[in-house]
Amino acid sequence: MTFEELNAKVLSTGQTRKERVEELMNWYHQDGHEYYGNFRCFVDIPYDTQSERQKFNVYAPNQPGRHPTIVYVHGGAWFAGDRADHGVSMVLPLIAHGYTVLTIGYRFVDEAVFPDMIYDVMHGMEAAFARADEFEIDPDNLCAIGGSAGTNMCLLPALWSKRRFKACVLRCAILDLATIRSDFEKIGLTRRKNFGFPDEDTCIESLFIGGSLSEEPEKFRQANPANYLDENSPDFLILHGLDDRATPYLQSVAFAEAAEKVLGKEHVTLHLYPDTKHDHGFYDDPSVFEEIVEFLNKRMK
Repeated sequence: MTFEELNAKVLSTGQTRKERVEELMNWYHQDGHEYYGNFRCFVDIPYDTQSERQKFNVYAPNQPGRHPTIVYVHGGAWFAGDRADHGVSMVLPLIAHGYTVLTIGYRFVDEAVFPDMIYDVMHGMEAAFARADEFEIDPDNLCAIGGSAGTNMCLLPALWSKRRFKACVLRCAILDLATIRSDFEKIGLTRRKNFGFPDEDTCIESLFIGGSLSEEPEKFRQANPANYLDENSPDFLILHGLDDRATPYLQSVAFAEAAEKVLGKEHVTLHLYPDTKHDHGFYDDPSVFEEIVEFLNKRMK
């Protein structure tokens, strides 16, 4: 099925897939911002020509030379967000600690389905790495960071890449898409309105995959990063709020357990935060940033 044919598919609600995606994009969006500070900026660098979203930004320390590098991929449920959205503000302070920050945009569900967005991020990484000296990137000293859908979008490229990532920070992870409904049922929480569940063809995960769980079970399996863990996988810092109504915290618990079995407990840190909702609850807590810095410094310096 071509992408055009997929977009014209009539869903269970009577909408076409294209109409459902437009509904979501009209309901919620996140704009990009211009960031200024004591660092160098390289912005809107194209790595492909299929979409305006296929660009990356680099924010680097003023000191010359290659620096340990954060590959940051934004969230937004695969239909919103930006490589310079509010989430970037949480990683830019890492520049003062000697890190270069690479943020990569990718196509949304109005332009592509899994795994094409993952390949976008991988393509963007390699395009930036090919100009490592210009952008003060160290392709041999990497950490992937993402929040919400950005956890899937940063972790799969890190695990699929031939390059070894030393560390990975996951915030409000959404990783095993097939278990979203059962995870919420186990903890007795109701999911955020309009997101749906993967057994529904209008669900955000189904739009990302290109079909519901019953239609595309193999692609749901392929989209689960736990299936690619091995002894070369990075160390993990995993953060999740117990009152998250978008991505259930059991997503993080299950992935941490899977990573511990492969890597050992000393390589996996899981922190669950009481009374913390999805993603945004982490922005005003300085202790979270301090924990990230400590985690990175031990593994990348």
